Amino acid sequence: MIVRERVTLATSPRALKVLDSERYHQVLIDLDRLVTAPPWTRKAARPAAKVLPQRAARAYARLEQLVSAVHGAPDTAERDEHLHEARKAAKKARYAGETMVEFFGKPADRFAQAMENVQEELGEHQDSVVMRTRLEQLAREEPSPAAAFAYGRLHAQEEQRGQLAVDRFETVWRKASKKSLRSWMN
Repeated sequence: MIVRERVTLATSPRALKVLDSERYHQVLIDLDRLVTAPPWTRKAARPAAKVLPQRAARAYARLEQLVSAVHGAPDTAERDEHLHEARKAAKKARYAGETMVEFFGKPADRFAQAMENVQEELGEHQDSVVMRTRLEQLAREEPSPAAAFAYGRLHAQEEQRGQLAVDRFETVWRKASKKSLRSWMN
């Protein structure tokens, strides 16, 4: 057992105890069972080229739903939450597209790239949201008015950075939401 030998040379007696435990041996048995007799569902017998585009389409539909919610959000906090959820949905759609490149080539690759662009802009926005939250916390904890003011200025800059990311997202979304990018899913 290579893993055990490496651990023996490099780690503590505690790690060795874990590797000798009944629980660890049961994990190995369960993994072996999973590999030799996977619990396939009926869908597993269907061709991947038919099943996976449906999954990609569902992932995209969820993203589209969240983008609509962004546009209908009554306040900034709710909008930010929808944007964050949209980022996660874009990531799922991207990965779904990437798995299809082998079957559908460039069309799936273009879709995956478009979803990555959406994900990146929404990630920039989320980074700004997190930073603003932290700056607000620091400003509240700061006894010095001058330092609190400086945190406020930084917050304003982050707010602007976040809005620029949303503006770029809107541009990227217009391209990413074109039907032609999803034609391979049909």
